[in-house]
Amino acid sequence: MSWRPTALNVSLLTLVGWGLFLGVLTGRAEPVLVAVPLVVALAAGQRVSALPTLDIDHVVSADRLLEDERVTVTVTLRAARSVPLVEVLEPLPPGARVERGRHHAFFALRAGEQVRWEFTLRCDGRQRLRLGGPHLRLWGPLGLAAAESRYRAPQSVAVYP
Repeated sequence: MSWRPTALNVSLLTLVGWGLFLGVLTGRAEPVLVAVPLVVALAAGQRVSALPTLDIDHVVSADRLLEDERVTVTVTLRAARSVPLVEVLEPLPPGARVERGRHHAFFALRAGEQVRWEFTLRCDGRQRLRLGGPHLRLWGPLGLAAAESRYRAPQSVAVYP
């Protein structure tokens, strides 16, 4: 996992380009002066520290269900050092729908903090429900850089009629 630029960089570069273009076109300094803080923000946003390590526990409440029963998915995140913003997404398999909670969440963690997140799925019909594990996206402090990872913790739930 490594840091990569986000789409917000393109927007800021467009504003900088327009400021410089209009400054040269009109011969005025004001549009160029407006672009300077944006250049500073772009430079500061690209300077990111090393990736924080997250400890993740992914637990499913049951491994066997009957149709229309519910299964609770619990994800616990622990950070050794502070994380400004982490985005967590648990992809839903077909035939399952969220009944309580959300399968997409955002958290800010302080050093040593632990966050517990859970949601309930309702399973329709006979199937083998496969949960592959959550996707993580760590955001930089200004939102100009992000790092993505997938926590592979396959869980399987058999749903019987």
